Amino acid sequence: MSTTPRRTLPLPLGDRLVLLFIAVLAITAAWVVGWLSSWSAGGEVVAVLFLALAGGMLWLMVRTPQLRLLDDGLQLRTGLGRFRWLAREQVHALRSQPDVAGRRLQLLDAAEKLLAEVKLPGASQQPLPGWLGELPVQQGLPELHPDVAEDRRLGSDTAARVHTLLRAQRLDLGLRIAYLLVALAGLFLPEWLWLLVAPLILVQLAMLQLGWSSAADQKNSPPLQRQTLQLLMACATFLIILSPLKPPVLFDWLPTLLCAFTLGLLGCVLLAPAQLRCWPDASRSTRMLRLAGLWLVLSMVSGGMLLQLTPQLAATPAAAPQVISIGALALPCAATRCPKVTLNLPTGPVTVTLLNPANQRLAAGQTACVQQHRTMLGMKWYEVRPAGECGFDVVQ
Repeated sequence: MSTTPRRTLPLPLGDRLVLLFIAVLAITAAWVVGWLSSWSAGGEVVAVLFLALAGGMLWLMVRTPQLRLLDDGLQLRTGLGRFRWLAREQVHALRSQPDVAGRRLQLLDAAEKLLAEVKLPGASQQPLPGWLGELPVQQGLPELHPDVAEDRRLGSDTAARVHTLLRAQRLDLGLRIAYLLVALAGLFLPEWLWLLVAPLILVQLAMLQLGWSSAADQKNSPPLQRQTLQLLMACATFLIILSPLKPPVLFDWLPTLLCAFTLGLLGCVLLAPAQLRCWPDASRSTRMLRLAGLWLVLSMVSGGMLLQLTPQLAATPAAAPQVISIGALALPCAATRCPKVTLNLPTGPVTVTLLNPANQRLAAGQTACVQQHRTMLGMKWYEVRPAGECGFDVVQ
C-alpha cells in the first residue's frame, strides 16, 4: 500500500463549522472564566485549558482531511483519527449528487452497491482528483422523503424539489452561523438582542409558511426532507437565557405566560394550513400532536421575545426608588447563582428569586433601592440595585 498521498480533501463544510463553533465557545468560556475569577491563578489555569481546547479544534479543522487519495487506493475518515482503506480495484464507478455545499460523491463497487460517500465542495463541473477522474460518473439526484416527493410547493418536478430543499438547507446553515454571531453580540449588547434576533425568526416563520420547514420529527436517514423546528427551539432557549431581566426581577409571570401562549396560538393557527399540507399521509392524532408541538415552540419564542422587550414596554414612568434592606440570602442553587431575597416593600415583605443577583453586586443585609415598573401588557417587575447607584445618599 502506498503511503504518500497524491491528494487530500478537507473536511466537509458542516464538520468544519462544528469545530469552529466549539472553538468559539471555548474561547468565550476562557474569557468568562478569567473575568469572573478576576484573572486569579486558578482562573488563568482554567482559561488556558479552554484556549488549548479551542486551539485543538482549530488544528483539527485545518489539518484533518476527509479523504487521502493514494496511487493504489484511498483512505476515508470514519472518526476522530480513524480512516477506512479502500483499494483502487474495489471502486468501479461513481455517482454524483448535488449537496448543500457542493456535491456528494458516492463510491460504487462492481454491482453498483454503495461503498462510501465523499462530500466535495464546488460546482459539479469541477474535475475529480487523481484516479477518481478516470472512473465513469453517473449523475443522479438524492432520494426524496415521501412527504416531499409530491409537494408542488417545492417545485414542479423532482429536480426542482431537490433544488428547493437544498436551498432550504443552505439557508438553515446560514441561520445557524447568524445565531452564533447574535449570541456572541448579545453578551455585549443585551439590550439590542431582540432587534438582532427578530429578522432571523421572521425568516424561519417564512420557511414554515412556504413548506420548507416542518414540525414533524426528522430521522437521520438518507432521504432528503424538510428542515425541522430544532433551530427555532434553540432560538427560544437562548432568548430566555439571555433575557435582560437580570438583575431586574420579573414579579408577575402570569401575564407573560398568557401573552406568550396567546401569541403562540395565533402563529400556530396562521401556519396550520401550510403545515398540514406537509403531512398528507399522517393520521389525525399525529397531525394534532405536531401542531401542539408547533404551538409550544412558538409560545417559547414569543415568551423569549417578551422577556427581551419588557424593559422597552413600560407604560408608566418608573416609581420613585424605595430604599430597602435585603434579608438573609438563601442559596438553593450554586453559590450566589439564583438566591432568594426578601424585599421589604410598603405592602409587606415579598420573597422573590433573583435570576442574576445584580451581577453579584448585592450582599446580605446590604441597603438597596428598588424601582417598580409596569408594562403595557400588565407585567410588573422590580429592578434591584445597590443604594449607591440610585443617585441619592442613604441614611442609616
